[in-house]
Amino acid sequence: MGLVYQSEGGLVVAREAADESSVRRALKDRDPRLRLVPQHSDHFGCTVYKVFYDLGSDRPAEFFFGWWNDEMTEAYPLSHALVDMVDRLDKNSRAPKYDPDAEEARIKAERYADYHRDMDELVRDVDARLSGKKSFEQKPGLSLQLSRRRERAKLRDRGFRV
Repeated sequence: MGLVYQSEGGLVVAREAADESSVRRALKDRDPRLRLVPQHSDHFGCTVYKVFYDLGSDRPAEFFFGWWNDEMTEAYPLSHALVDMVDRLDKNSRAPKYDPDAEEARIKAERYADYHRDMDELVRDVDARLSGKKSFEQKPGLSLQLSRRRERAKLRDRGFRV
């Protein structure tokens, strides 16, 4: 991990991340035919990293995978986890294999648990309000306070005790 300097709109920002050269070296150590290709993406609004498998000079490189989340909503920052993902996707590696079905089931279970946790919290909140254990007391606005003061002053002027 080192400091990587990134220019965004003329502003130079230092952030802690893996640099491209170290990730390229790690990929080349795994397989000399793997290529890390940074590309600017209008969809993500930043640089995305793609890994290609070089098939030789007579054939175009084959896309291996892209370094972003499954829903394609967020590009991951460059890190050595990309190299670990290459190991998981490699058929000849002993690393635990990436199973998209198991990953999808895990994500669904996580979302289901989040949904039920949020719903339980909402039910507890509404139940407490309906049972009278918890009330939401809202103070009147400034204009309402001023109009009440004016009306009370008028009543006092007429001789009423307010």
